[in-house]
Amino acid sequence: MITYESMKMFLVTFAFESLVILIAVAFIYNIYSAVRGIVRMVKRHRDKQKALDKIIEQA
Repeated sequence: MITYESMKMFLVTFAFESLVILIAVAFIYNIYSAVRGIVRMVKRHRDKQKALDKIIEQA
């Protein structure tokens, strides 16, 4: 039989677990965004270096 106390406990547990999962997803997404930004920065640096090498080669 479902009682008020068991239902309340279930809702509190469910809310807490949902909050933990949302925080974990946000944390993982932030790490993913940071890594993506670093990769983009490295690619840009590499492209600039190639362009600079080409200019030096032509001179």
